[in-house]
Amino acid sequence: MRLFRLLVLTLGWMACAHQPTPNLVLPAAGAVATANHHATKAALQVLREGGNAIDAAITAVLVLGVTEPYSAGLGGGGFALVHHQGSGTTRAIDFRERAPLRASRDMYLDPQGNPTADSVTGWLAAGVPGTAAGLSHLHGLHSTMTWERLVAPAQQLAKNGFQVTPLLEARIQRR
Repeated sequence: MRLFRLLVLTLGWMACAHQPTPNLVLPAAGAVATANHHATKAALQVLREGGNAIDAAITAVLVLGVTEPYSAGLGGGGFALVHHQGSGTTRAIDFRERAPLRASRDMYLDPQGNPTADSVTGWLAAGVPGTAAGLSHLHGLHSTMTWERLVAPAQQLAKNGFQVTPLLEARIQRR
């Protein structure tokens, strides 16, 4: 049975060898996947320069905040799962938006206990952003590069501009 599995795998690989493959650019170590090519390229460059996964992630998040502000940015929050290879430990870090300090459990309920429109629209619906604090925390944990280096790609795109994607254009038009 093991020989059969090996044969099937080998034949599968041989069949794939003759298929056209896309142009891939791979760094010496690591991989990056984001929703935007600017973020992916910037994070890959960080890896090429010797940065680690946290460095690449910070750069990617900051670039996405410029190129896709409708879904990422300093006004939001996030999560990170960080595995430290040396110690074998894995940590989950929650830096999602939080309710304001003076928020109360029932501040969005009417006298009958039903949610009000204030819970989804208007200034009372906004949480306190957590992205900046989360990225700063991640940087302090295991980053190998300066904050200035990690911010530079986002800063350059914001200053010099970039080609707007059809999705960003559609989001801007909806405003």
